[in-house]
Amino acid sequence: MSQAMKSTMILVTLTAVACGLTCPVWADVLWKVPIERNLTIGETRGDLIVRDDKMIFESVKRGDDRVIEYDNILELDVKPSGYEFHLHFINSANGKKEKYVLKFTNDRPENRDILEYIRRRMVAPAVESGQDYATGEPVDFPFRIAVELDLNGNNCIGTLVVREDKIIFETVGGRCANRAFVRDWEEFKSYSRVKPDEFLLVFYKYGSTAPDKITRVRFFTRQGPLPTAVHQYFSNRNR
Repeated sequence: MSQAMKSTMILVTLTAVACGLTCPVWADVLWKVPIERNLTIGETRGDLIVRDDKMIFESVKRGDDRVIEYDNILELDVKPSGYEFHLHFINSANGKKEKYVLKFTNDRPENRDILEYIRRRMVAPAVESGQDYATGEPVDFPFRIAVELDLNGNNCIGTLVVREDKIIFETVGGRCANRAFVRDWEEFKSYSRVKPDEFLLVFYKYGSTAPDKITRVRFFTRQGPLPTAVHQYFSNRNR
């Protein structure tokens, strides 16, 4: 081996070592697929880039690009066709909630993989609090949570009971009596935390065979933030 080649190899090795210590680590791009976004009038196109740390919608329309952190996704609603999905998220730039109606332009097996990956990664964010929700804390079933069911200001006070087989909302009598419910976990679709003391549960009306028919219920906890273990348990049950 010539002296010039030896010098080149040494330089490359030193550069690689230095870069490993100081250069930025780029996130892995898992998928990049063409996609459409429905607007109030018409639509626009772009690419959906799914990385291991976040999602990016690169639009051909100026100002329509979005960087979406997984922790900022509030809800992923996939329509029966499998092509269209609605993404509810918080815009990191201004803290406002947004909804993007997106549609795959082609029917590929990877589309389902993408949606499943997003669903696994999404955890509703703490919008106004640094409350830490640790993983791995067991839920001591049944878990009873003092809550208010959101009815646009005329709320119903009751208890949400989380069991291994069911979710139950218990209320006192009077006008709230007909708001009580018992739901099997098979009816549960998704959970998202809006604030530390506010969360949303979504149930199938007629089972997962009719995914577009859903019921949303919003609760406010009455004794501080939603307990860590319950938050994690609901998140793990997201479909």
